[in-house]
Amino acid sequence: MMKRAKVIDARRQQAVEEKSALLKNVETEKPDITIALLHWGSEYNDDISKTQKSIVSLMQKQGVDVIIGTHPHVIQTIETLTNEDGSTTLCAYSLGNFVSAQSRPDELIGIALSFDLLLHEQDGLSIENVQAHPVVTDYGSGYSDICVMLLKDY
Repeated sequence: MMKRAKVIDARRQQAVEEKSALLKNVETEKPDITIALLHWGSEYNDDISKTQKSIVSLMQKQGVDVIIGTHPHVIQTIETLTNEDGSTTLCAYSLGNFVSAQSRPDELIGIALSFDLLLHEQDGLSIENVQAHPVVTDYGSGYSDICVMLLKDY
């Protein structure tokens, strides 16, 4: 049974040093699961920045289990990273736009991410059944009747 979970809401544009201090505070709490929600990356750019990569590296070292990013308005890479101790970190750099009244096709697409977090007494945490469900925003003239649907149903 899970004892504690910790969600780090770091959506503000913080310096790497501030994130490091935040992570050290979380580490002292010793949660069973740590999830970081980050507001980062360059708008409308599907490339992963050097800053994003350095923050991910820092978070991996501090034991963050799941990193979910927002801000670029476009989808960026989702990957499972192997840490030095053999554990894994699920990182979704940007889920794109879930709901949008923007006009470019790549700004109307987003990801609904699902996964299972399983805490095992012997082996610790495992992240399983990771699935990215593409969604699309559709709207009428004048941005009326906005709706979101799975891309496969569009």
